[in-house]
Amino acid sequence: MKRGEHPLGRRAFAKLALTGAAGLVLVACGGNEDGDNPDKQGASNLESAYNAIGPGMSKAQVIGIVGQAPHQETNGSLQWSDYSYDSSQGLTVTFQFVGGQIVTAGVYWFIQAAGTVSRSLRKDF
Repeated sequence: MKRGEHPLGRRAFAKLALTGAAGLVLVACGGNEDGDNPDKQGASNLESAYNAIGPGMSKAQVIGIVGQAPHQETNGSLQWSDYSYDSSQGLTVTFQFVGGQIVTAGVYWFIQAAGTVSRSLRKDF
C-alpha cells in the first residue's frame, strides 16, 4: 500500500458516502411512526377537544381540554391550528360576557386539504 493511501479505494469510499447520503435522505422523508395518520397532538386531538367543549366554560377550562396554550388569542376568541403533511386544521373558541363572567359562546373546528375545507363542525351556545 502506498503511503497516505487508505485501505478503502476511492471508488469504495465514494460508494460508501453515497449510500450514507441516500440513507439520510430516506430518513428525512419518513413520516410518523404510525403511517399517515395524524399524530396524537394533531387532528384527532382538536376534534375531540371540539366535542368536549360545552356552554359556560371558562378560558382556563377550554385550554385544559385542548391540552396546550392557544396559538392565537384575541379579545373574544382562542385559536389553535395544526399543520401536517398537506392538510391543516383549526379550532376557534369564542367567548361572551354572561353574568359578569367570560364564558364560551361557540366553537368551530375544521380540517382542510389542498386549500379546501373538507370537513367542519360548529356549535353556538
